Amino acid sequence: MREKTTSRYTALMLSYLAFLLRVELGRVRLEEPLKLELPDSEAAAALIQALKSTDGDNAAVSAIHRLLMVTLCRQRANPFETTPSSFALFLIFKNTNLSGMIKRPEDISRIITEFKWPMRAAGFHEIVLRLRDIRLGVEGVDWQSEVEEVSVEGDSPILK
Repeated sequence: MREKTTSRYTALMLSYLAFLLRVELGRVRLEEPLKLELPDSEAAAALIQALKSTDGDNAAVSAIHRLLMVTLCRQRANPFETTPSSFALFLIFKNTNLSGMIKRPEDISRIITEFKWPMRAAGFHEIVLRLRDIRLGVEGVDWQSEVEEVSVEGDSPILK
């Protein structure tokens, strides 16, 4: 990937993280403060704590990864729920001006496309972390159930 493209994807992801942190801190208001759904709110609060801590970069990197995984693995208990996801809220705020008009409609599909690449990287990083835990025999990680979970999801001929 070219440096310019990577910089653009990084800027978009930082913009998303900043949006989530601002919402969590109550800095984004309409008629009343905007609220994140519980998993996003918990992950954003953990990132705020990590950024305030003196544990170094590892805590912040782990908290950022957790927040991205919460976004990536979003599952709604009720598929007909009308509350927008944190990513949908981000798209709305990024693409509308103060009067509520859409700035440039063509930017919405570009942002969604650009958002996929950092999320894929987060998903790949999660796979690497899980494989490391399995190889190291981390307590509580059962490689057999991890493989079964993947094979049930995709019926891969490789795993049969």
